Amino acid sequence: AKLLNIVVADRAYFGEKDAQQLAVIQKMVADLNLPSQIVPVATVRESDGLAMSSRNRLLTEEQRRVAPALYRALSVARDQLQAGAMPLEARKTALAVLAGIPAMSVQYLEVADAATMQPVTEVRRLTAMPCTHPRPVAVWTRLDLEATTPAPCGTPSVSRLATDHSPKTN
Repeated sequence: AKLLNIVVADRAYFGEKDAQQLAVIQKMVADLNLPSQIVPVATVRESDGLAMSSRNRLLTEEQRRVAPALYRALSVARDQLQAGAMPLEARKTALAVLAGIPAMSVQYLEVADAATMQPVTEVRRLTAMPCTHPRPVAVWTRLDLEATTPAPCGTPSVSRLATDHSPKTN
């Protein structure tokens, strides 16, 4: 808030890769009536699906090799949601994919409302945002998931599938 007040920017750009940070900043700007417009910037990916980040260079060879599993797991969940699955089922599927990777340790995985980060059970549009911690590096990504399940009362809702999983270290 202090930075936005000091520079009085018309627009501030934040990456969608860290969806929780983006949601917090958007809410702060709205709550404090700051004049800046927060502009989300799409996640850019490597050819294997890993979200591009300066932190990727801190990954070991093994951690870098398994890191794209995050994107694969979320892609499988997205496919399930597009086929009409409920968020809980998609969550279980993503967890199962990650559980099949011995070098990956899942800390959390939730389907949550985009604005409040509270868990949801029915959604129309999901955004997946996993985080892996190949210590001491945090690797974030984000993936939009379109579900065919209508939101309650026909109201569209935007949600996020959030994960925090870490490649296991010896």
